[in-house]
Amino acid sequence: MKKYECPYCHEKSFSFFQKLIAGGMTSKGVVCPNCGKHCVKGLKSTIFNSIVMGIAFIYTIIVFVTDYGSNLSALIAIVSAYVLGKLFSAFVCDLDKNNRNDV
Repeated sequence: MKKYECPYCHEKSFSFFQKLIAGGMTSKGVVCPNCGKHCVKGLKSTIFNSIVMGIAFIYTIIVFVTDYGSNLSALIAIVSAYVLGKLFSAFVCDLDKNNRNDV
């Protein structure tokens, strides 16, 4: 299984699943087993997730206000936006240093 690089010690120490659950810029993230520092998903991931979830939210509002589609399609749009954001973060984005002072 491919390992991903820690932004602090530059060792390949994170698995795909650790990178998948790393959390956004405001979370504590995951701990590197080599250096013990906390790593999170980067700004590119946060921006992409915000745009995709915003589009899904606007579609949901349009569905409920105009009866354009079914409620199921709105639910599918939100769930698929969440999954797409997670997959984009896991495959495309790199891990970044944590900016929080309390970790």
